[in-house]
Amino acid sequence: MGGDRVGVRVVNKAISHHLNSNLIMESGFIIFALEVCQELRSMKGVLNDHLKTLRDFLVDLRSNHGDSIKGMIFVETRATAFALAKYITEELEMMKFKAAPFTGSKSSDSSEG
Repeated sequence: MGGDRVGVRVVNKAISHHLNSNLIMESGFIIFALEVCQELRSMKGVLNDHLKTLRDFLVDLRSNHGDSIKGMIFVETRATAFALAKYITEELEMMKFKAAPFTGSKSSDSSEG
C-alpha cells in the first residue's frame, strides 16, 4: 500500500512539472507577442510591406463584400497570431474589424504547432 502512495506522488509530481513547464513556455510566448505589439506600435510610421499588402487587401475585401466577410489567416507561430490579431483589430478599428488568435497544438509530426 505504501508503495502505491509513493508511486502516485511521483506521477503527480511529474505531471505537475510537465504542466508547469508548458505554462512557463506559453507565458513566454505571450510575453513575446506583447513585446512584438509594443514594437509595432513604436514603429507606427514604418509599415512592413507585407502588413501594408494585407491591410490593403482586407480593406478591399470589406469594401467589395460588406461587413459579413469572414476569413482566417494562417501563420507559423503563436506569437505572430497574437500580434497580427492585435494589429488588425487596432489598425482597422474604424472599419470594425475584429480579429482574434486561434491557435492549436501540433497538427502533424513535421509541424511545430
